Amino acid sequence: KIWNEPGAPLTWPAPPAEYGAMLVEAYKAMKAADNSAIVTLGGVYIFDGLGTDPTDGLPFYSHMIAAVPESLHTWDALPIHPYMTSAAPDAPGIHATITVWGRILTAQRWLQQHVGNNGVRPLWISELGWFTCRCGQVDCPPSSVRDESTAATYMVRAHAIALSLGVQHVSYFQLEDKFDGEWGHACEDAAAMLGTKAEGYREKPVFQAYRTMTEQLAGASFAGYGSAHRYRLNPNDQNYSGLYHLRFRAAGGAWVDVLWRTVGSQQVVLAREPRTQAEIISRDGERTQVSTPRITLTVGEEPVYVWQGPPRS
Repeated sequence: KIWNEPGAPLTWPAPPAEYGAMLVEAYKAMKAADNSAIVTLGGVYIFDGLGTDPTDGLPFYSHMIAAVPESLHTWDALPIHPYMTSAAPDAPGIHATITVWGRILTAQRWLQQHVGNNGVRPLWISELGWFTCRCGQVDCPPSSVRDESTAATYMVRAHAIALSLGVQHVSYFQLEDKFDGEWGHACEDAAAMLGTKAEGYREKPVFQAYRTMTEQLAGASFAGYGSAHRYRLNPNDQNYSGLYHLRFRAAGGAWVDVLWRTVGSQQVVLAREPRTQAEIISRDGERTQVSTPRITLTVGEEPVYVWQGPPRS
């Protein structure tokens, strides 16, 4: 990755043209050393792509390409940082374009408008997380911080949305506090999945949820929306609450459904896949065997998995 957040004046105070010149030379040098290396643009904050936020990275990259045309072809992926630290990734009541779903579509549209020599390039999310610290700092009021369980819920929902939309790679920020709780910004550092050294690196709910999500979705491919899905993004309107039912096909052939509601809960009844064993798996990995012809479950704000596949050994 060539730099980090060059669209933000704090981390790149120079104009886009200077970043473009550096990118071109860095790309050439890296490919000369290892032609198989994946060279990405610097990960950038993304809002609505309109330039209404001065740190929005897409206008920065558009200006870079206009100033240094060669830079259009000297990167292999676009990483974005669609942070929504004070809201759910699919929060109702905000404009749909600034939900995680909306920001992904904005970035993918930008990629389709800026095709390189090898075609449309993939989208990555290289940073995404929710702070859980009640540090009381002036720039981190309690209203902008989630509790640890809510952060875990938002993480799974954001990852499932990203995978369903074809995002190639997602990195949560962060596994552990890079300063171990001893230096830096207390609230930002509290986005980590593990506690600090002083806490014995305890596993937070987001770590447990990430482990379960990885067990269910690693290597899976999106198979479409399930029968219970009741959500549609309208980029010209505010976002509305809904029921998400995303279906994935695991590498071993099993079906894995991910379901949640943005607000509230409701009972859902699903058909069983023929000749399969079925399990309902909670966000944190608790399993319930299903022996009935149909699968009945309560879907709330915490995502739940429905696994259907050959009998487990």
